[in-house]
Parts: sequence; structure tokens; C-alpha cells
Amino acid sequence: MKDLELLRQFRSETTPPSEEVVASAYRRMLAESGQAAKSGFDARRGRRVRLALGVAVTAATVAAVMAFLPGGNPGGPRSAAAALSLVARVASEQEAVPALGPGQFYYMRTMSFGLNGLWEPERSPYLYTRTDLDEQWFASDGSGRELLRNGKATFPSERDRLKWIEAGSEDLQSQRTHDEKFPGPKGGLEGMSKAQSGYTGIPQPNLSDLPTDPAALKTVIEARKGVFQGMPGDGETFDIIASTLRSFYAPPKLRAALYQVASELPGVELVGDVKDPVGRPGVAVAYPVVPGLQHELIFDPSNSALLGERWVITNPDASHLYSGIPAGTNLMWFAYLASGIVDSMNERPPGVVDSTN
Repeated sequence: MKDLELLRQFRSETTPPSEEVVASAYRRMLAESGQAAKSGFDARRGRRVRLALGVAVTAATVAAVMAFLPGGNPGGPRSAAAALSLVARVASEQEAVPALGPGQFYYMRTMSFGLNGLWEPERSPYLYTRTDLDEQWFASDGSGRELLRNGKATFPSERDRLKWIEAGSEDLQSQRTHDEKFPGPKGGLEGMSKAQSGYTGIPQPNLSDLPTDPAALKTVIEARKGVFQGMPGDGETFDIIASTLRSFYAPPKLRAALYQVASELPGVELVGDVKDPVGRPGVAVAYPVVPGLQHELIFDPSNSALLGERWVITNPDASHLYSGIPAGTNLMWFAYLASGIVDSMNERPPGVVDSTN
């Protein structure tokens, strides 16, 4: 089934707000959150997402995990820490993704949805949403290809459409295809953790030297050095863990350690049984980004695969920025659809089709 057909079948469990309500609330958020940029903004630009690839796990471990997660054994643990500790055990039992051979590429497919728009002090803002499909191939030297298909831009209200026209009907990259091949950075994958002058490809983290002991890994993450750059704080640590789990080639013991570190973060919460943005069942844990907004990770408890992420309004009354937006509204999401090793930059793993056909 094609990815866009999956999206058409997906139905939110929450009644969506009206277009005018969402548009009005989004404009307040942009005006007061400091995210404005004179040249416009795209909440997803620069965030390269990666699929966590799961391999079959033993039946005994699957049974144990499913029994202790929500919806399983009523007497089992129901905290985020317990769920993450169990999925860490699952992750540790996976088979490692093979190293690339000559002429081979890692392949990843991601679908994303988010808010985009323009905010300039001298003009009223306009807002639009768009669902994109991103395919990436990259070799061991960092060279590769990115095929990005932008979906149709949709305005949340007629007001936004008219403001867009008033602003000059600027290009929204609606229904556009971007196909780019790029050389790898100097130094190959190991060089990707450092800034490369003039390199415009897809940076991949070098994970080979990271510790797999949870305590040691936590220390490295909190130091915010090397591949783990960022601001201080547990919320940023949660985001760094998510970013690393997107790298489907991360060794199993490293993935296990990442889940274990996440389980020890104060404030991490168990959402429970959910469906990801394209309707696949999973279990979600969340960390509050700011009051009233949480970042959710959705994973498959049977194999530890990261299925998706989303940013969800949980309490509209927690901040005036969210006033009028119903609880449960997704501001942005990613769905990690497929990954694998292929023999060319025009090939996809078995069962993955070119959705433009």
C-alpha cells in the first residue's frame, strides 16, 4: 500500500479543531514564542529524521514485554520507566544492521507533517500545512541522494490564503519534487560529526565510539560534546535520545542504552497504547517540552523500532499560547516508514515502492 493511501485511511482519535480556531491560535503562538524569522520559517527544516530498524526478537521476550505494557497484564508495571526498561531489553537482543559493502547504501523513508508560515513585523502572518515524503540513500563515505516530495500546501483558513496572496503568492514548494545527489564529506562517516566547509549533503552521526553502558552514555550525552550537541536540560536529553534512535544502523546495545537512559529521566511519562501518524499500533512515552506541550516517541514494543514522533498539545490552559487549541492537537509529526540496505541510489528495499507511480 502506498504511503499516501495510508495517510488517507488514518483518522485522528481526537475531534480536530476548526480551521479558524487553529489558525488564530497558531498566529498567537508565532507572535509570542520568538520563532519568527523575516525570511519565513519551516519548523521541520534542518531536522533530518532517521528510521530505527527493528529485527525479529525472541518470542519469550516479546511475550514478556507485551505482558507488562498497558493493555497487557493488569498487574504489570505501568510507568514510562518500566516500559522503557523492557524495550531496552528487547533492543539489546536485536541483530546488528550489517556494515555496508562496496557500492551499497543505507536507505530511509520518512513522512512528516507540520506547520509552516511567514511572520514579518510589518505584515500579517499567513500559515499553511504540508505533508512531505523524504527518501534518503547514503554510502559509508557519506555520499548519497535525497529525494524529497513536498505535498500540497493547505491553508488552515481563507484568511491565511488571502494573506498569502497579499504577500505576493510566494513559493510554498507545494507539490514540488527535489532530487539531489551529493558527495560525502572529507573523512567519510567519521568526519560527519564535525562541521564540513561547503558540505551540503545529509550529515550522519558517528556512533561507533559511543559507550553502551547506560551510566557512561548518560554522562557523554549530558556533556553536550561531539555528536551530542545541544542546550542543557532533560528535555534536550530526551530529544537527543530520539535523534540517535532515528539512526537505524545504531548498534543494538547502544539502542538499549539509549532507552535505558530515557527511562531514568525525571518527568518522562507513559502515554500508553497509541497509533502512530499512519495508523500503526505502538506504545508512546512523552516528555513535556514546555507546559501544555509534549514530545512523544512511539515505538514498537516487539522489536524496539522507533515508529514515529509527534508534538502534542496536552493542556491548552497551561499557556495562553495554546488557548483555543483542543487538547490532543498535533502540531508536528514524523512517521518512519522504511529502511534497509540497497545496492544503488535508485533501489528501495523489498516491498517499498515509488509512491509517485
